[in-house]
Amino acid sequence: MAAASDNFYACYLLISENPNSKTKKSYIGFTTNPARRIRQHNGDLTCGGAYATYQHRPWKMLLFVHGFTSQVQALQFEWSWQKPNKAKTLRTRRPPPSLHGLRLKTRVLFDLLTSPPWSFLPLTLALLEGDALRDLKIAVKVPPNVRVVATTLEEVGARPL
Repeated sequence: MAAASDNFYACYLLISENPNSKTKKSYIGFTTNPARRIRQHNGDLTCGGAYATYQHRPWKMLLFVHGFTSQVQALQFEWSWQKPNKAKTLRTRRPPPSLHGLRLKTRVLFDLLTSPPWSFLPLTLALLEGDALRDLKIAVKVPPNVRVVATTLEEVGARPL
């Protein structure tokens, strides 16, 4: 399924590369076109809104998850990833309070991928910055329903993932 297709729904993780930020900011979002969305976040495209990330530009997309069967399903995944303490699917898997920032968001991502209903979907985890998980210094086991691919934003719209 190519990124330009009508049925491509993805949730992504951004990290700020702003040298003036005291801490590394991160952001979780939803898109149907990752290459276009990162350009919106970085201000290259003015349409499409990216108000919440304006102050911490530039942004780098580390990874995205796709393979959701509907937009609603992808938006539910995004909401659960953004609000793990409110997500019913993670009720029994609360992350330790010592985790913050990227480590927390990556831990929550893998907890979601191993929780129903997403553990039953054939999802794809696209790593955009080399081995993003290694860079985050997290040891995780990728669930069997998730295929991991290394790609670039330039390739995302040009070929099926």
